[in-house]
Amino acid sequence: MAEDRHRRGVAQSHPPKREVEPFVQIPSEVLNSAAYKDLSYSARAILVEMLHFYRGNNNGSIYIAAKTVINRGLSKNTMTKAVKELIAHGFIYQTRRGGSLSGVCSLFAITWKLINKGEGQFLNQFVSNAYRNWSPALKKMRGQKLGGSKLKNGNAHQKRLNPSNLKG
Repeated sequence: MAEDRHRRGVAQSHPPKREVEPFVQIPSEVLNSAAYKDLSYSARAILVEMLHFYRGNNNGSIYIAAKTVINRGLSKNTMTKAVKELIAHGFIYQTRRGGSLSGVCSLFAITWKLINKGEGQFLNQFVSNAYRNWSPALKKMRGQKLGGSKLKNGNAHQKRLNPSNLKG
């Protein structure tokens, strides 16, 4: 009898795993951050699109095509501005610069996810969770111009701003 129960336990197969549709998850810490609250709606939409292409093992190799964005109702120009804004606010990091002349696409990493190193990626200035370092003072220092920063992830990487040095 005991032997029979043992055999039944071994012979039983587990129910088949259900296929789970991919989904986008944004942590509350990100949504409640000052950097996220300052994003334009276009930048928020592009962030969701980039997260849509994140598969758990491709952070650093995420790309977003203009065709995808156009199918979602945004223009290529809006996408370009939104990507610059996401970099400046520390949500994404460009791991490879692409373009029509180079024949490759730009690749990005989500800064709050673990990065997966790949060939041809530039990760020397990657800062994890860079959005935490963003502040409205950084925005004022840049004069609202996005994308022209030579700072890590678009933020003042390890340096802290002294409010007394800022002109307001």
